[in-house]
Amino acid sequence: MARKSFISSLPKHVVLELNDVIRQHEYGDHESNVAWLKQKGFQVSRSAMHRYTAELKARDGFDGSAGSFKLMADLMAKDSNLDLLYQELGQIEFRKQEILERIRELTGK
Repeated sequence: MARKSFISSLPKHVVLELNDVIRQHEYGDHESNVAWLKQKGFQVSRSAMHRYTAELKARDGFDGSAGSFKLMADLMAKDSNLDLLYQELGQIEFRKQEILERIRELTGK
């Protein structure tokens, strides 16, 4: 049985703040992230923080190692994942048009 992630025991506002701290540290400096969380009254291991940071980085759409040229270039190119949001919005709009077209075909309108 997999163990429960430390993140599930944190209040939502702390998770959101932690995500911001991790991003400010450019997905590295796990010791500082652990210390920050400890100051908030929560315990987490460095390895658990590393696993969570890797998941957040992947979810944010970055795949370069912390401190690498690739990650730095991606961070400079992406505006808080704005391009990913626009891409997702475009996909949703395209799917919406497909559905509307299918409705028109079925209703004859």
